[in-house]
Amino acid sequence: MRKLVTVLILVTAFTLYAQQNFEWQWQNPKPVGNTFNDATAVTPNIVVAVGGASVVHMTSDGGATWESKLIDDSRREIESVFFTSASVGYVAGNDGLLMKTTDGGATWADANSPTTEHLYGVEFADADTGYVVGTGGTILKTTDAGATWAAVTAPMTNTLYSIQVLAADNIYIGTSSASSTQIISQSTDYGATWVDLSGGVVTSSVYDIDFVDANTGYLGCSSNKVFGTTDAGATWTELADFGSSGNYRIRFADALNGYVVDSGGDINKTTDGGTTWTETNLSTESLRGIVLAQSPLDIVDAVYVFGNYGVALKSIDQGTTFNPIYEFVYHELQRQIQFVDANNGYVCGGATSTADNLGYILKTTNGGQNWADLGFNFGYQVYSFSMPTAGTWYAGTGNNKMFKTTDTGANWTEQTVPWTSTSHDFYETMFADENHGYAGGSSGRLMGTTDGGTNWTQLTTGTTS
Repeated sequence: MRKLVTVLILVTAFTLYAQQNFEWQWQNPKPVGNTFNDATAVTPNIVVAVGGASVVHMTSDGGATWESKLIDDSRREIESVFFTSASVGYVAGNDGLLMKTTDGGATWADANSPTTEHLYGVEFADADTGYVVGTGGTILKTTDAGATWAAVTAPMTNTLYSIQVLAADNIYIGTSSASSTQIISQSTDYGATWVDLSGGVVTSSVYDIDFVDANTGYLGCSSNKVFGTTDAGATWTELADFGSSGNYRIRFADALNGYVVDSGGDINKTTDGGTTWTETNLSTESLRGIVLAQSPLDIVDAVYVFGNYGVALKSIDQGTTFNPIYEFVYHELQRQIQFVDANNGYVCGGATSTADNLGYILKTTNGGQNWADLGFNFGYQVYSFSMPTAGTWYAGTGNNKMFKTTDTGANWTEQTVPWTSTSHDFYETMFADENHGYAGGSSGRLMGTTDGGTNWTQLTTGTTS
C-alpha cells in the first residue's frame, strides 16, 4: 500500500508540474542579456539579431516586441545571419555551426556543415549560391541552397572574418592581419582564384565589408580605421581613424550615408561618403551589429544597433538620436535577489572596478518588467541585503562594510563592525526582525546584533572558510 501511495503522489506531482507549463523570460536587460554579434532586416519591420548561446531574436513590429528562440541544443555562438528571402535564412557560428530556416525563422534545421571551424560570415548571391568563411582559411560554397557544401581554396590559412558576395562570381573576403598579404581579397571566378587588393594600404584585420554597388565599397578594420573604394577595390583610401577600438560592423545605405560601430561603444555616422563623421557614444559595451531598415524608396527609415550583453538601440530619425529598444538598467554582477510580493522586488550587486557601478540596489514595482537604480553608490560591491521591515534594510558589501537604512533605501548609514581588515566581504545578511540579525562571509567570519546594528558582536564559527 505504501508503494502505491508513493506512486500516486509522484504521478500527481508530475501531472501538476506539467500543467504549470513553467517558462523563464528575460527581465533585465531586455530583450535579452546575450551578446548580439550580427543582425539583419528581412523587411523594414522584421529584424533578426543573433549571438550568444545559439539564440535567435526576432521582431516583426519594428522592435516593439521580440521573440527569442534557442536553435541549437549545443548552444554554439552565432556570428552571422543572412536571409535570401522573407522565408529562407541562414546562420553561421562556432564549431562549424550552419543552420537554415525556411519559414521565416519559426524553425531552424542543421544545414549540413562539413566543418568544425569557427565560422564568422555567411552570405548568398541568390537563393541557391552562398559562401561561408571562418578560421583556418575556411571558405565553404553551396550551389543548392545549403543542401551540400564544398571547400573553396583560400589564399591564406588564417582567420577570415568577413565576406561580401556581390554576385556568385564576384566575392570579397577580409582576413586577419596575421596574414602578411591579402588582408582584403577578391575573386571573380567563383572562388577559384583570388587577387590581393590590400595594396599596402589596408594592414589591419578586416572585420566587415560593405559594398553599395559594384564599384563603391567600405571596410571596417580592427585598427578602427575605415577605408573606401570607388574602383571595385583596386585602390583604397583611408576615410577615418577613430582611435584604438575595433570597427565591428560598417553599413552604408548608399554611397554617402553610412554607419560604423566599434568595440568602444561608439556609433559613427557619415552623410558625405566618409569625408566627415559624427560620433555618438551610447554604450559602455562593444557594439557589433547594425541594421538599416529601408523603405522601397531606399531611404533609411530606422537604424538598429546591437552589442554585448543585450545592448539594443534604435533610431527613427536616420541615426540622429538613438534610444534603447527596451528600458533597462545595465549593471554588472547581480549577487542577490529578493521579492517581497509578486510585484515588488530588489536585486543587489556591483562591478569590480568602475566606481559608479561598484555597489547598487535595483528595484522593480511591476514584477520585473522594469528596474530602477535606488541611486545610492555603496562604493563597494553589495553582496547581500535583508529587509526585516518595509522601511528598515541592511546591506553587506565588500571591504568589510555594513550599511543600514530606515527610509526604504533613500539614505544609508555605515555601521561599526568587529573587524578592521578590509579584505572581508559580507556574503550573507539575515534579520529576523529590525533588531535581531546576523551577517557572515569570507574567512569564516560571522557577527550578530540584537539592537538593530548599533552594536555587532563577533561570533565563533570554528571555520576559516
